[in-house]
Amino acid sequence: MKNFYTWTAQPVKRSTSIAELQAKKGKIKSVQVTANTAEEAAAAAEADFDMIICNSKNVEAVRSGDNTRFLTASIPLPDLPPQMIFCAKPFVPWRQEQMPS
Repeated sequence: MKNFYTWTAQPVKRSTSIAELQAKKGKIKSVQVTANTAEEAAAAAEADFDMIICNSKNVEAVRSGDNTRFLTASIPLPDLPPQMIFCAKPFVPWRQEQMPS
């Protein structure tokens, strides 16, 4: 485990860093799993997943289940303030024949 600081300047131990993830890109696969409860996060840690993703409303619960995995918190679109929702280009869905391989 490596030493890091949280957004609130609290010292913590974490399993990986952004720099390590970037160094692995294209060379070593990382595995991320969704967890939205303390129990799911604890199970993800026990199964040795590299990263966890959760709903931003569940960060506290997920961190109480495991405080060492790299955590991505998603903000559901309906929870964003309207002034933050914007697109530089309109969304165009991929057609099957255009899907990257």
